[in-house]
Amino acid sequence: QSLNHLGEALALNADYPEAEQRLLEALSIRRQLLGDLHPDVAATYTALADVMSYTGEYAKGEPYIKEALRIRKALYGEVHADVAESVGDLGVNYGERGNFQQAEVYLRQAPALQRQLHGTVHPDLAEAMNNLAWALMGLNQPKQAEPLYRLSLEMNRQLLGDAHPGLAAILNNLAHVLQSRGDYAGAERAYREALAMNRKLLGESHPEIAVLMSLLGSVVYKKGDHDAGIQLMRDSLSMGRSELGSEHPNVAGTASDLAYLLTLEGDYADAQQLIDESLAIRRKVLGAEHPRVGSALAVKANLLVAMGRFEEAGQEAREAERILALSLPADHWQLAMAKHLQGASLLGLRKYAAAEPLLVESMDGL
Repeated sequence: QSLNHLGEALALNADYPEAEQRLLEALSIRRQLLGDLHPDVAATYTALADVMSYTGEYAKGEPYIKEALRIRKALYGEVHADVAESVGDLGVNYGERGNFQQAEVYLRQAPALQRQLHGTVHPDLAEAMNNLAWALMGLNQPKQAEPLYRLSLEMNRQLLGDAHPGLAAILNNLAHVLQSRGDYAGAERAYREALAMNRKLLGESHPEIAVLMSLLGSVVYKKGDHDAGIQLMRDSLSMGRSELGSEHPNVAGTASDLAYLLTLEGDYADAQQLIDESLAIRRKVLGAEHPRVGSALAVKANLLVAMGRFEEAGQEAREAERILALSLPADHWQLAMAKHLQGASLLGLRKYAAAEPLLVESMDGL
């Protein structure tokens, strides 16, 4: 028990390698003393999966979640709070790896289980609806996602009051939906409310603060205040490196987003350094064929088009499309963007006949 608690404490203190080691030791002892089918063994598998999510090693966390789910179903049957937790964890794990179609399968089960267990108003139901909405956004279905986010938001206000980390997380997600449909003013309000709430709850320097600053920076930029938007993202990147380390997926995401904006501003040297950093982190931590690698390749292709390096741009855009097609539906906007960038690179090479069908095909998805 003490080893398990120590592992969880180390994880909360961001000492992830030591946390993993202690939890593995706890798992071995618990299996010897309690057998494989025991709630405490399942709990340790869940704690190990949590550590893998903190470090971005989602593929490594999947078998831990599956083992916890297997044990819990064997102990409790299909309808139990711990089973519902593991079902939701597995859905989120698939989504974090870019497989939103598989994520949706599990994240649709989770709200149904929570309703059976808790009725129509409960924190776990609110979280399950929030996670399902997140998966639907990953599948480019904002119209289906928005009402789920709003239901989750109102339920959490009712249950938790006006200042709670869970409430801030849902505000963040709702802002993303609003931004996706061009409501930048609404998105900015939601991001600023979430940021103020998290600063009050978590302090000025925390990974969640860094994430929100990056997202706010993007929407401020899109509203037209380019300097303020870029500065928010630079501050976010600095905080992320300090709080999470230089090889965390969140750092890679901010670096990629900032590289895209700097490309628009014509700051190509800084943009190239950042996108190469993002690609290196994502390939190392997430794997070479993760969709976020494909997204970063598209950002790099866009930079290369802007720099007039059309042959290289086409190569990167084709690789981006190949990777993204492994996990995203055919009508996803990121695939359309990869096709558009291929067309743009061919246009730059004056291969007009080859460029036209790609540019036309990509129009509907952008």
